[in-house]
Amino acid sequence: MATVAAGIFGRLLFKNNIIMPAVVFAAGFGGRLLWYNATFLVWVIVYTLLALLAGYLVDLVIRLRSWTNAGK
Repeated sequence: MATVAAGIFGRLLFKNNIIMPAVVFAAGFGGRLLWYNATFLVWVIVYTLLALLAGYLVDLVIRLRSWTNAGK
């Protein structure tokens, strides 16, 4: 949930889809270095992809709203 929220807020605050997934990946990879576990890296990648997907979904909603408001 926090990863998806980070992706959403990152897209709304920075107007960029890459910044928050990069932050999520960096924080997760730092955690992987502290707690060496191979499965932890899989979850870091999954959480990064979730943040990226959330950012792109917000981008899609923003574009659809601007497209529908342009016709008014």
